Amino acid sequence: TGAVVDTVVGAWWQARRWCPSCERETEQHRHRCGTTTVHYRGVSWLGNDAVNLLCTVAGAAAMGAILRIAIS
Repeated sequence: TGAVVDTVVGAWWQARRWCPSCERETEQHRHRCGTTTVHYRGVSWLGNDAVNLLCTVAGAAAMGAILRIAIS
Protein backbone atom coordinates (compact mmCIF):
# COMPACT_ATOMS: atom_id res chain seq x y z
CA THR A 1 0.00 0.00 0.00
CA GLY A 2 2.79 2.39 0.92
CA ALA A 3 4.63 1.69 -2.32
CA VAL A 4 1.51 2.32 -4.40
CA VAL A 5 0.85 5.61 -2.61
CA ASP A 6 4.50 6.58 -3.14
CA THR A 7 4.24 5.91 -6.86
CA VAL A 8 0.96 7.74 -7.36
CA VAL A 9 1.60 10.75 -5.14
CA GLY A 10 5.22 11.05 -6.25
CA ALA A 11 4.34 10.97 -9.93
CA TRP A 12 1.26 13.21 -9.86
CA TRP A 13 1.50 15.61 -6.94
CA GLN A 14 5.06 15.81 -5.65
CA ALA A 15 6.65 19.19 -6.29
CA ARG A 16 9.07 19.41 -9.18
CA ARG A 17 11.40 22.31 -9.67
CA TRP A 18 13.28 23.66 -12.70
CA CYS A 19 16.87 24.87 -12.90
CA PRO A 20 16.97 27.74 -15.40
CA SER A 21 20.76 27.52 -15.77
CA CYS A 22 21.02 23.79 -16.53
CA GLU A 23 17.51 23.50 -17.96
CA ARG A 24 16.85 20.38 -15.90
CA GLU A 25 14.06 19.19 -13.63
CA THR A 26 14.93 18.56 -9.98
CA GLU A 27 13.38 18.15 -6.52
CA GLN A 28 15.86 20.50 -4.86
CA HIS A 29 15.40 24.21 -4.08
CA ARG A 30 19.01 24.75 -5.07
CA HIS A 31 20.38 22.71 -7.97
CA ARG A 32 23.84 21.07 -7.99
CA CYS A 33 25.14 23.95 -10.09
CA GLY A 34 24.23 26.37 -7.27
CA THR A 35 21.30 28.02 -9.06
CA THR A 36 18.06 28.60 -7.16
CA THR A 37 15.31 26.59 -8.84
CA VAL A 38 11.73 27.63 -9.59
CA HIS A 39 8.51 25.69 -9.02
CA TYR A 40 7.69 23.81 -12.19
CA ARG A 41 4.76 21.46 -11.47
CA GLY A 42 3.05 19.54 -8.70
CA VAL A 43 1.99 20.85 -5.31
CA SER A 44 4.65 23.36 -4.25
CA TRP A 45 4.75 22.33 -0.57
CA LEU A 46 4.63 18.56 -1.20
CA GLY A 47 8.28 17.53 -1.15
CA ASN A 48 9.85 14.09 -0.93
CA ASP A 49 9.74 13.98 2.88
CA ALA A 50 5.99 14.71 2.90
CA VAL A 51 5.41 12.00 0.28
CA ASN A 52 7.37 9.53 2.42
CA LEU A 53 5.25 10.45 5.45
CA LEU A 54 2.04 9.89 3.49
CA CYS A 55 3.31 6.49 2.33
CA THR A 56 4.16 5.43 5.87
CA VAL A 57 0.77 6.54 7.19
CA ALA A 58 -1.05 4.78 4.32
CA GLY A 59 0.88 1.55 4.91
CA ALA A 60 0.22 1.65 8.64
CA ALA A 61 -3.48 2.36 8.11
CA ALA A 62 -3.77 -0.53 5.66
CA MET A 63 -2.08 -2.90 8.10
CA GLY A 64 -4.30 -1.66 10.92
CA ALA A 65 -7.38 -2.38 8.81
CA ILE A 66 -6.11 -5.87 7.93
CA LEU A 67 -5.40 -6.66 11.57
CA ARG A 68 -8.78 -5.35 12.65
CA ILE A 69 -10.51 -7.63 10.13
CA ALA A 70 -8.32 -10.62 11.05
CA ILE A 71 -8.92 -10.28 14.79
CA SER A 72 -12.69 -9.85 14.44
